[in-house]
Amino acid sequence: MSSAKSPPTKPGYHTTSYIVTDFDGAHVCTSKTPFYSAARALLKQGHDPLAVLYMHTDASPNWSLRAPLGRAAKLTVQENAAHGPRVVPYDGERLALLKSNRENPNGN
Repeated sequence: MSSAKSPPTKPGYHTTSYIVTDFDGAHVCTSKTPFYSAARALLKQGHDPLAVLYMHTDASPNWSLRAPLGRAAKLTVQENAAHGPRVVPYDGERLALLKSNRENPNGN
C-alpha cells in the first residue's frame, strides 16, 4: 500500500504542503492534509476502500496515523482562529465552491 510521509507539525496554523509518495516513490498527491488527501487520491486510482493507509514522519519509522482508505477519505483537518486542528467530515463540494470563490472573487 502507500504511506504519507510528513515532517513533525509545528504549533499554529498548518500552512505547509506535504508531498505524498507510495513505497516505490511514485507521487500520490501534494496537500496540507496529506493523510486524508492521499486516501481520496488512492481511491480515485482504484485502490480497495478496505485497504489500510499508514502515515509516518521522517523522524520515526512507526506509523502515526492508520485507517482504511474508505474511512479516511471521508475526513479532513479543519483549523481556524477559534479552534486548533481537528478532524472533521470532508465536504468536497463546499471546498470546490470556496476554491472557485477565491480564484474568481467577482464571480467572473
